[in-house]
Amino acid sequence: MDKSVLEESARILNESPDYRVLRRLPETAFYHSSPDSSPSIGVYVDIETTGLNPGTDHIIELAMVTFEFLPDGRIFRILDHFDQFNDPGFPLPEGIVQLTGITDAMVQGRTIDRDKVRTLLDRAVVVIAHN
Repeated sequence: MDKSVLEESARILNESPDYRVLRRLPETAFYHSSPDSSPSIGVYVDIETTGLNPGTDHIIELAMVTFEFLPDGRIFRILDHFDQFNDPGFPLPEGIVQLTGITDAMVQGRTIDRDKVRTLLDRAVVVIAHN
């Protein structure tokens, strides 16, 4: 699709109080010049679940991005991407499939590597969570 069409669509959506357009961070080795001090490590976490009840619902997808950030909050570089599915042991509710786009076939037999999750989170001084 023509980039100008996408930009115009984003502009129109942003003018509405009902929408906010997020832009993909471009892939690059470094986002800023070499820092004067050591960057800190942060993790952005996104979770999809079968619902909102902690007693009966389960995580079906865990995605994380680890990054280095500078003292002024600017991202210095992306360190790692993590995205895994988890089989809840029962068919996904239709509403969850429609909301997330995740299907039974995508989660079937899958588990999240808890050791990898711990390794990524243990290094972080800040965790930004979504959902």
